[in-house]
Amino acid sequence: MNNEPRLTAILLSACPPDDAQQRRLEEVLTKKYGKPVSLTWQEDKTAAGGFRIRLGSEIIDWTAEGRLTQLKDKLASLRPGEGDVISLIRDTVRAIENGTAQRTPQDNAKATYAPMLTKELSPIDWTQCERYVIDQVRGLIPWPVATAELGGKRFKIFRVEPTGKTTEKAPGTLVALDKKGLEIACGGGAVVRIAELQAEGGKRMRAADYFRGHPIEI
Repeated sequence: MNNEPRLTAILLSACPPDDAQQRRLEEVLTKKYGKPVSLTWQEDKTAAGGFRIRLGSEIIDWTAEGRLTQLKDKLASLRPGEGDVISLIRDTVRAIENGTAQRTPQDNAKATYAPMLTKELSPIDWTQCERYVIDQVRGLIPWPVATAELGGKRFKIFRVEPTGKTTEKAPGTLVALDKKGLEIACGGGAVVRIAELQAEGGKRMRAADYFRGHPIEI
């Protein structure tokens, strides 16, 4: 594949991607088009809530507006009567678009406040269930960021994914390392995958890439 001509795609977004994000997008595009793809960033303040990718005459719209349009198109293609939930979603989206959606004021007496985030929330508790661990990592981005000790070293953890696997190993035990990342046991016998991390003094990167150069004992 290294000798094949490379395609050039333009990434349009309000902010430039970091190295890990750009590399991941290039991998996805290379897999999609079957040829190596290089990504060039251009600033686009209109790409709210996401980004657009232009490759030749094709545009991949992953902005908030683009995703809403895709959702409306999918809902419009559904047949009536396929389920109360689907009908409710379709009708609600159309009402919002037409400006006729009914809105119910929030009862402020029942409102609660989220606590202030602190670094004390960062350490991952591997005894928690899979969903809790994944949500903890997502919820602490961009600050203070979840942390974990792996192989005696402290890391910031930026992305954790479900694997669909189970194990009898104790929570926090390293299970496997492959090209997708580092698998680790958590509560309920589930196995999650650390896909993106940052070592102390290092840069944010794919876990598989980091451990390729810094072997860890499983």
